[in-house]
Amino acid sequence: MAEINLSDEQLADQVQQGKVTAFNELVGRYEQKILRYTRRLIQNHHDAEDITQDTFLKAFQNIKSFDLNARWSPWLYRIAHNLSLNHLKRLSYLPLPFFDPDVLFPHPLAPNDQQTDLINNQLKKDLEKSLNQLKPKYREVIIMRYLEDMSYRTIADILKVPVGTISIRLKRALVELKKHYPSTNYE
Repeated sequence: MAEINLSDEQLADQVQQGKVTAFNELVGRYEQKILRYTRRLIQNHHDAEDITQDTFLKAFQNIKSFDLNARWSPWLYRIAHNLSLNHLKRLSYLPLPFFDPDVLFPHPLAPNDQQTDLINNQLKKDLEKSLNQLKPKYREVIIMRYLEDMSYRTIADILKVPVGTISIRLKRALVELKKHYPSTNYE
């Protein structure tokens, strides 16, 4: 059976058994996803690349501790999550990741014209500013849910909290976001 047809967990099993080349397939499947996630969380491309590389290095070093009955992706995202938060703690600030308002507000505002572009730019600035004011635990669930399109179950697995906690955090995050969002009329 070719490595491409194997599940992530089957590839991890092969790596645990000493077939190191199977890890290359796992890296290929997740490198861009982890990079995108870390870049949004820490908002620095170079640091995100380093953290992504460290994520795979740490995953490879700890592959024996991976439970083959568990899912690979939450385990890997948890490593990236921890490394990213440790990085942010070292920097002693939590920068705002780039945020696309179309993720939360997927309807177009108006046809593309100069006035709409100005409105969209102001909307993005206001939304970025509002997100920057959120607590990290709220910001990260918004990133995972709306920007990374992760399920509540996957987010819960990554953060090691119950699914209900994710639901509550997301609701609170959206309430907080609305409080910080300016009441400017964009029409």
